[in-house]
Amino acid sequence: ARSAKSRNTAQKLCLNSLNQRLIEPYERSGHRVDVFLTVYQKLGGPMRIIQNALGSRIVSLTTVHQAWTPSQLLPLGVSVRAFLAWCTAQSTGYAAVVVTRFDLYLKPDLHQLLGDAVGIDGFRFLFRESGGHWRHHSEREATNRTFSMRPGQSWKRNPRAPDALIAFPFGYTR
Repeated sequence: ARSAKSRNTAQKLCLNSLNQRLIEPYERSGHRVDVFLTVYQKLGGPMRIIQNALGSRIVSLTTVHQAWTPSQLLPLGVSVRAFLAWCTAQSTGYAAVVVTRFDLYLKPDLHQLLGDAVGIDGFRFLFRESGGHWRHHSEREATNRTFSMRPGQSWKRNPRAPDALIAFPFGYTR
């Protein structure tokens, strides 16, 4: 079992990579980067680690009142809803939206990978799933044919779309 100290250290490394590989490169290129944070009620670690790392960039904090969800669709929906409400209240918009997790260690500079925010003209996903294919959540038979899985693997029962990072133009939020 991991200790709280090792978990917190790992979380700080992930958050530092988020700053260094995503947030700061876009800020250096002239974009305002705001963070709309959505967390589970049971976070699994101290919230101050996230708040300290992201600081004043956090403009919205929303809590999902479930211990877990079978997919990332609930937190994604809650995030986008909070984001749109804030944009409406502030009468503002953005060039692009990037939805990602704060528990990932990012290695590449995402500005170089995705390009400038105004050039993001469709949905961009950071990772492909195993086997070099995208998992598909609407046709179970196709998913089962595409992916060889051992009995008992949970994503065979719940195939899903990649959730590590999704980037898209602001206009797609609606």
